[in-house]
Amino acid sequence: MKPIKLAIAALFLLPSHLTADFVKAKDGSGVIGYKDTPKLPWCDYVMHDPDRPLPPKVQVGPAAASVPPPSDAVVLFDGKDLSAWQASNWKVEDGHIVAGDGKLTSKQSFGDVQVHVEWMAPADFKGPWYGAGNNGVTLMDQFEIQIFDSADPEIKLYADGECGAIYGQTPPLVNVCRKAGEWQSFDIFFTAPVFENGKLVKPARVTALQNGVLIHLNQEIYGETRHRIFPAYHKTDSVGPISLPSHYCPVRLRNIWARPIKAPQSIAAAESMTDIDGNVYSTVKIGDQIWTCENLKTTRFNDGTPIPQAKDPGEWKELNSAAFCYYENNPEHGKTYGLLYNWHAANSDKIAPKGWRVPTIEEQLALRDYLITHGYNYDGTTEGNKIAKAMATKSEWPYLEKDAYGNAAPDLAGMIGNKPETNNKSGFSARPSGCRWSDGSFHAEETSVYWWSTTPHEDSHARHTSVHTWFAKFGDNHHHQRTGFSIRLIRDDHTR
Repeated sequence: MKPIKLAIAALFLLPSHLTADFVKAKDGSGVIGYKDTPKLPWCDYVMHDPDRPLPPKVQVGPAAASVPPPSDAVVLFDGKDLSAWQASNWKVEDGHIVAGDGKLTSKQSFGDVQVHVEWMAPADFKGPWYGAGNNGVTLMDQFEIQIFDSADPEIKLYADGECGAIYGQTPPLVNVCRKAGEWQSFDIFFTAPVFENGKLVKPARVTALQNGVLIHLNQEIYGETRHRIFPAYHKTDSVGPISLPSHYCPVRLRNIWARPIKAPQSIAAAESMTDIDGNVYSTVKIGDQIWTCENLKTTRFNDGTPIPQAKDPGEWKELNSAAFCYYENNPEHGKTYGLLYNWHAANSDKIAPKGWRVPTIEEQLALRDYLITHGYNYDGTTEGNKIAKAMATKSEWPYLEKDAYGNAAPDLAGMIGNKPETNNKSGFSARPSGCRWSDGSFHAEETSVYWWSTTPHEDSHARHTSVHTWFAKFGDNHHHQRTGFSIRLIRDDHTR
């Protein structure tokens, strides 16, 4: 390692984006940083400020043996290959990843997640001082937890660039780095940012351990982590890949895994709802939305006027106004599965009790996205649409290896009827109510449920969502407005 005084003398060799107005701390400590960077409003310092106090050093014991990942973890590297990562020129050597040029980015995306990473800075590093052990764990490919050789007393980098820092924002609580050539670890517990209508409503937060010692506790992340650029939220995603940046150093990494964090506190029973006919519905809070747990059963609008019932197929297929029916005109079916309404009824502002309404397609898809990103796919992943089992009741759904058209079911493991005892983790309690097509015929009892949205579509159609016993996904599509589908209500003040 070259002494810091020689490194300072050689600043002219640094890339221009690193050398701009590089200065030392006023207290003579030798800490290097900048004074021409943006002011950080949550503290008394500018970004990469050399006068910001370095975290106190805490000694930790020697590295323990690498512990295997838990059984529910998504294994990103187990010493074998880089199959869980996008193509790069990084390599595997002696069971370790060796950092190359560019960055290494996971194929899978994550939202709220626990991440475990072990790494080792090279003991014989011959490159420039600013590259010593330089790497990081970048959550959602936006928010970097810094990896750096902060054990070397000759390297005195600005506090928000120390190992374990939320880069450019918040230093770690303590410096617990082992010497270069020794294995170290991060255990990171990350809460993804939340956006509504393109606006940030909850920032990302992180709790983290380095070498078993707490270095961040529910710390807010103020935006994307960049060098000399003020942090801000430029993207509106709540999921993204994990990336490992390369910064001039062949850092070695091993035993990398992630566990999507489900948020049971965000799936909770809420107050009941009563319609004008006196039917009482249980409700469930999922994320920031509150939904009824049963399909609507009302035969009257909220002003007391009856919703016309259309029994005859000929009458049904000609209607261009609000109407309802029971599946196969059987009122007993309606007691369990709710009524079927055409879109004209669903789109009426009188169909729901005060404080409740039929959702838009955007709100239905927000429910879908919340469940996916919070680990409610049947296989525990946070990518792909595999949430039908988490939405469906634990009974009533048959196991069918072929769909209604005789095609093989695409995902037997994710089929609602497969291991039904594992269903309904969301509490949404979808039941197979069937539907009535626009020609007046009934269809899909015991295998499907469709829910109207208030969102119109072209050619006299409207948008809806659905689940089917032979699919793993929560579907969305459009059908003619004369079709009879179920209705779930969302509380009108669900965003608070």
